Amino acid sequence: MALLADSTGIINTSNRAGNGGPNCPRSDCNPRIPLGVPHSIIKILCYCYIFNMSKGVVVPEGQEVETEKLHEAIKEEMEHGGGAFLRRIALTTALFAALAALASLRAGSTVNEALVLKTEAARLQSEASDQWAYYQAKGIKSAVQESSRAAYLAIGKEPPAIYAQNQKRYGDEQTEIQNKAMELESERDRKSNEADHLLSSHHWFAYTVAILQVAIALGAIGALTRSRAIWALSLVIGLGASTLFLLTMLR
Repeated sequence: MALLADSTGIINTSNRAGNGGPNCPRSDCNPRIPLGVPHSIIKILCYCYIFNMSKGVVVPEGQEVETEKLHEAIKEEMEHGGGAFLRRIALTTALFAALAALASLRAGSTVNEALVLKTEAARLQSEASDQWAYYQAKGIKSAVQESSRAAYLAIGKEPPAIYAQNQKRYGDEQTEIQNKAMELESERDRKSNEADHLLSSHHWFAYTVAILQVAIALGAIGALTRSRAIWALSLVIGLGASTLFLLTMLR
């Protein structure tokens, strides 16, 4: 990684062309670091900078957990004499990264299942609407038969028996159609409620991924600064995210 000091006494980690140096994973990695900082710490800061630039806001439909660079940075710092403290940080961040991968997988699967159920609910709604239209058509036919009978009765004549028979048949068919339409609507509501539950779980899994990413980033900062307080904060946040993940799985 090329280290160039400008007029302000700040090291610029880019090369003269403005791109990342040979050890920088991305061309837009260009943090400004004070003079005298060890090379290993500069690489950790660069990787943290890349991590923050690439994550931004968690998108529910496609969470990606890319923490390999942070683990590599922590491992390199351990090789420079990190001792037991950095080994503990490496272990906890690895566990948090594994849990974040599981939560990301569950977030993607739940939203896909919810979309399938919502599509099925829309199909059932369409079928129920067709049944209600059929129900109304039978009602119109029954009303025509009743009007015909009323016309005969108005002139003092006995209406043909076919009118009463048709009216009864249309009424029976309406009852059957109504039951089928209500059954379809009940199935529609069941699938829609199930989809809503999955979407709610999807959001909680997405929140878990975001919180775990914060815990992993704090672990890297704790390794960089040798701060047990920051590492403890990373543990608290990571354990909170783990609890949220378990509660969401059990919902």
